[in-house]
Amino acid sequence: MNKLNYSNNIVDKFWAKVQIPQNYIEECWIWTGAQIKSHRNKNGLYGLFYIEKGERTRAHRFSYEYYFGLIPNSKHVCHKCDNTICVNPNHLFLGTNAENQADKARKNRAHKPIGEIHPKTTFTEQDVIDIKNRISLGETNSKISKIYNVAPQVISKIRTGRTWSHI
Repeated sequence: MNKLNYSNNIVDKFWAKVQIPQNYIEECWIWTGAQIKSHRNKNGLYGLFYIEKGERTRAHRFSYEYYFGLIPNSKHVCHKCDNTICVNPNHLFLGTNAENQADKARKNRAHKPIGEIHPKTTFTEQDVIDIKNRISLGETNSKISKIYNVAPQVISKIRTGRTWSHI
């Protein structure tokens, strides 16, 4: 099952820090080793695994790679269970940053409201889909902004993914 190229000593070191419950398929496997606060998740902790001197990774990422293989550079390892110290591979899935943000928003875990639930939004999700379609057709920020009665900078933020990146 070990899809990593790490020695058995390193793998044993990892699993020695995991608390696996009797109902191991459905329940969270809790990382009991080092934990760090994430700059993106101020209230939550992520497991931190020191592989070898000077080399470390997030525990859930190590677990994912152990079971499924290498993680593509563009992907995040996300938690279905929303428990950031869980390393149960049944609870982990790959997603882009946008997919991860959308998952958090659907579960009302986003740090700040995004999309239509943001109190200052002027757009619906359908508006943004239409705006992104106009962008893909080569329309300028100025032209689109006049249609939606907003500043061109608002459209620019959608274009660059600074806002509405989950759509």
